[in-house]
Amino acid sequence: MRVLFYRGVQKEFLVDAIKIAGSRQTLTSKLDVSVNTLKKWVSEERTLPYGVFVKLLAKFPELDAYKNKIVEIRNDNWGQIKGGKKSINAIKIKFGYQEIKKRQRNGGLSTAKKFKILPKMTPKLIEFLGILYGDGWLGKYSYKNKKHWWVGVCGNSVDDKEYLKYVCDLTLKLFGRKPYYKEKKNVKAGYIILTSKSLVNYFQDRFGFPIGLKKGRLKIHDNIKNSNWEMFKNFIRGLFDTDGSIYWDKNIGYKKPYPIIEITSIENEILDYISKRLNKNGFTSFLGRNRLILKGFNNLELWKKEIKPSNSKHIKRMMGP
Repeated sequence: MRVLFYRGVQKEFLVDAIKIAGSRQTLTSKLDVSVNTLKKWVSEERTLPYGVFVKLLAKFPELDAYKNKIVEIRNDNWGQIKGGKKSINAIKIKFGYQEIKKRQRNGGLSTAKKFKILPKMTPKLIEFLGILYGDGWLGKYSYKNKKHWWVGVCGNSVDDKEYLKYVCDLTLKLFGRKPYYKEKKNVKAGYIILTSKSLVNYFQDRFGFPIGLKKGRLKIHDNIKNSNWEMFKNFIRGLFDTDGSIYWDKNIGYKKPYPIIEITSIENEILDYISKRLNKNGFTSFLGRNRLILKGFNNLELWKKEIKPSNSKHIKRMMGP
């Protein structure tokens, strides 16, 4: 599978990766590719393999915002996969034909089952929406004249392993159906898939969540905005667990390592709205380029108290450098 960007974005992505890695040689060593291959990717003479893209995101979380800059994903024989409409060939490549047959037997790809009772507005549903806004998607594709609908969440199968299990359990509690989980160990990616037309329509109709490509189409729906702080902070938790980070600045200007919390997104309107809600509730946040930033120990302690991340990766980092 190949990742397609608008002209110039692939080069920008790889140049940023080289800067973070320190040199072209270091990056090619991490990717186990030749310098010549990297040059062809940087010059955009060749499109970037999907596996390489995911591997770079896993190694360098700073590049996470580029997920939202993907225009299209195509499989290696150029059968198109546009937005959330994925061809069955691409699904075979990602999961394998036997896995698809297994899911068909277990109802994993069947959309015949409908949710008779869709979830009410609860803190956990709001948290799941935050997860969707971060690393989730709604998909629809056709195969043998039948349409299939997906609700999906992806993450790093190593760093986020415990968290992906948490999301699987959360999905079961919310929707009463066990999702399908699959790992691609060669790119350290884990995928959670739940199939249901009624659930896809529920998220689209009630919360305005787009089917397919999210870029430029993702907004915080009024049904989420109108929730009070006690409810809305669960949305922030889900978004932070998937698209957030915490690190400790060890600049010599500080007496001791200084905590910095960030949420990255290409959708600056969403970050702006979240920043305003945070600042109304005791936090001090500001916006950077595709980033919501909170600095200092006061913000960190309030984050622990109010947001309470569910991702163990973040919980451990909040404890100290």
